[in-house]
Amino acid sequence: MLLAAMVMAFRVSACTVDTQSPSGRPEATDSQPAVVVTQTGSSILTQPAEGETGIEDLLTQYPCAQINEPETAQLIRVIDGDTVDVRMGGQEYRVRYIGIYAPESDEGLGSEASQANADLVEGQTLYLVQDESETDLYGRLLRYVFTSSVFVNYELAAQGWARQGDYPPDTACSETLKNAEQTARDAGLGLWADSEAGSNGSAIEIVNIFYNGEAGENEPDEYVEIRNAGAETVNLTGWYLKDQGSNRFVFPDLEMKAGEICRIYTNENHSESCRLSFEQSGSAVWNNGGDCAALYNPEGYLINEYCYP
Repeated sequence: MLLAAMVMAFRVSACTVDTQSPSGRPEATDSQPAVVVTQTGSSILTQPAEGETGIEDLLTQYPCAQINEPETAQLIRVIDGDTVDVRMGGQEYRVRYIGIYAPESDEGLGSEASQANADLVEGQTLYLVQDESETDLYGRLLRYVFTSSVFVNYELAAQGWARQGDYPPDTACSETLKNAEQTARDAGLGLWADSEAGSNGSAIEIVNIFYNGEAGENEPDEYVEIRNAGAETVNLTGWYLKDQGSNRFVFPDLEMKAGEICRIYTNENHSESCRLSFEQSGSAVWNNGGDCAALYNPEGYLINEYCYP
């Protein structure tokens, strides 16, 4: 079989992945239990049961995901728009979908993204396909997720509830997921839906990202520059700016006048430029190798984005 010929072996030695965040605090909470991934032998997961051919037929539609044999899992709970907890072999794992990122649960449209995820996966047997990485920094399995009839990562992007993002080295389906996002953009779905809330303030645009700071190792002089290109003042209270990772800046009460330019610095405040700062406790925000900044209004609608290089 085609898929069997493309199986890539897991590491043979046993290992345990620490699920704590870089700060030393557990990433999970009572409602999101910590997940410890232990690998022993040739695989940590179970293989599809004999006779389960639906996933094989579906994978022929998505050649990008034919890189490892799919592994079966049972859903425990939906965490948000791009994360679920599953059970395999009597053990619980947290799974982060590769190649997309949905709004956080506490952000605008976060609950809608979570519900869209639930609509796709609840009551379904899940099939997980690894790219290159086994887990992320928080011990979550990184996987392309399928049911017998849906490529979940793709569908969430195509419905407009998640944005595509490149997370090297796990980029086998990047182009496929970019196409899914473009489908949603063209149709004005989800995050890109046309509405009064989404169009208000649409003249605010990201015009530049100075991502390679020169003031020190943590680059406190890096910044994102935004401009009000419209003819009216826009109040940015509750708007937020995100990178492709987990960094998020929420705007304070700020009246941005027509033609005004503001900069959101990293760990620096500049009175001449609106006094806006990410306050990242000394760490840089913008990856020198490439990143995207996305600007959302309080309702969670994407207003503007800027990617580099």
